[in-house]
Amino acid sequence: MTERKAKRFTFVLDYRGGTYISQVESDSAKGALRSWLDVVDLDEVFGLTSRGRDRFRESLLAHALVPVDRVRNVWCVSGRVRGALAIVHVIQTVARKTGGGQREHA
Repeated sequence: MTERKAKRFTFVLDYRGGTYISQVESDSAKGALRSWLDVVDLDEVFGLTSRGRDRFRESLLAHALVPVDRVRNVWCVSGRVRGALAIVHVIQTVARKTGGGQREHA
């Protein structure tokens, strides 16, 4: 059986004037969203109470990831929490080697 290599995904959350960026690894964008919701520190997100954090998770999981037009490997999902729109962009991020043997992330 061939082992599938996990891909890196970058998450950009815009909520109530704040922008929050983090990364996870997963086999797919949908899997990455679930993983991200498990590990993202929502305590750092301005305006989310503990009840709001649960609603945030539920709201995003209730909607499908939508591919962003005219770009590859970028999706968007949104939801409303406490009357405010939360927009999450999911970007499949590739790592590539640079000339000096160091890794550069694109």
